[in-house]
Order: sequence, then structure tokens, then C-alpha cells
Amino acid sequence: MTSPSVTSGFDWVEGSPQAAENPPHDARWRSAIAGSVGRRVAGVVEVGLDFELEPHRTRIDLDNMVRLALDGLRDAGAIPRGLVGVEAIVATKRAGRVPGVGISLVWRQDPIVDDPFDGQADLVASAAWVPRDDAPAEKAAWRDEVVTAWGRSPVSKPVAVDIAVAKETSLAAMLKPVIDGLEPYLGREPLGRGDLRPRDEQVTWLRISRVPDLPVALRVRAASPPPPGVGRTVPRRPSLPEMDPDFMWSMSDLDAMDRERAWRRIFEG
Repeated sequence: MTSPSVTSGFDWVEGSPQAAENPPHDARWRSAIAGSVGRRVAGVVEVGLDFELEPHRTRIDLDNMVRLALDGLRDAGAIPRGLVGVEAIVATKRAGRVPGVGISLVWRQDPIVDDPFDGQADLVASAAWVPRDDAPAEKAAWRDEVVTAWGRSPVSKPVAVDIAVAKETSLAAMLKPVIDGLEPYLGREPLGRGDLRPRDEQVTWLRISRVPDLPVALRVRAASPPPPGVGRTVPRRPSLPEMDPDFMWSMSDLDAMDRERAWRRIFEG
């Protein structure tokens, strides 16, 4: 949770996140994120992305929505190219009445990298390397590590995936190859292209964080999703405009009320 030493901001961007897998609407959604957030003070170390989806469109992959949203934040100058200095990304998805994304930017000395599963993870897998997306052999070897660590039938439930890395590469660049290798845990899509086709639409909570003292290059834990606010910095609740019965609401007042309602949906459940 937040403390007096934590500086954070929360924005709400209304729209359909499913555009991330629906060109050319993806370009407009990316632009909407960039236009709504605007530039921020440098030094963001933690990014939170909370997607609310139309109930019939929840199968969209969380990591695809994350990558497009990060592109929009980079376009706005809210985070730097290459995500330099960003030490953690936390994302969630769920069905909601109002489709859109809550964006939390946090400036603090250290992002939260605790265990969101309190030692009760279904899966714990590690490797001495972080697979690269353009290195099929590395991805296959990572998949084999997951096979050894899991050793059971794939799950069929909403899951949370917590990825910890020691590598200095952009966190966003590592998401896809790491999640692809979770095919033994998530199950395999019967249709599609590529050697690895995990059912990653089951992932509803996702965190990737850099842990410099990690004893391995990569560690992944997975289990049922934790409660709202666990494993991350919760941004301060947005303030509401003063309630004056004789006052005409401005667009900025209405936006502030939308942000506050979105914050409550995301962090209070």
C-alpha cells in the first residue's frame, strides 16, 4: 500500500482494450492512452495497468494489452524508451461495466517485489537465462524447465503469473517469451501458429519485476490471483471535486469523478 514517502498518480482511460488485438483500432487506442495521460515527471519505477473489458471479450491476452498500453505511455513521454528505470509492471484484467484501463504510475525508491501468493504458489520454475523471443532454442529450453517444475495436467482457471528477472533488458521485451514457455502450466491452444501456443488468456493478474539479488536469472511463480492491491503499490485515491448543488460540473470535474469511481472498482473490489 502507499505511504507518505510514495508519490503516485492514477488515470482512467475509457475505451475498449480489446483493440490491442484488433488492428487498425489498436492505433487509436494507443493514441487515446497517450492523449489522456500526458507527460509526467521522470523517474517512474512502477507501472500499473488495470483493464476492464466487455464481458464477451475477456479472452484477450493480458500481455498484448500491456505492450500496447506501454507503447501509448512511451508516446506520451510518461515513461522512457526502453523502459529505463522501470523496475516493475503489474497488470490485471476483468470484465466490467465500463471498458477502459486504469493507469497507475509510481515514483518511489523501491517497487514492491514481495510474494503475492504468500508461499502458496501452484508453480515455481526458474532458469539460468531469460529466453529471448527471437531465440527458439532458448524458449524451448525454458518450456522444458516448466515441464519439470509442473509435472501435472494444465490448469483451467484464472491465474496470476509473477515473473522476477535479474536482467537489465526492458521488462516489456521479456514478457512474451517467458509467458510462451508456460504452455505446460496453462495448456496449449489447439489452433494458431508457432511452436508455443499457451492458453494465456487465463492469466488475469501479471507482474514482472527486476530483482537485482535474485539467485537465478529468471523465476516464475503462478497461482490463483491475489486480492486487489496485493503485490503492488496502490496509488492514492483520486480526489473528488467539491460538491456544490448550485455548481455546474466542468469536463475536468466529470473526469475526476470517473477516475475516482474507477479507482474504487479496481482497488476496493
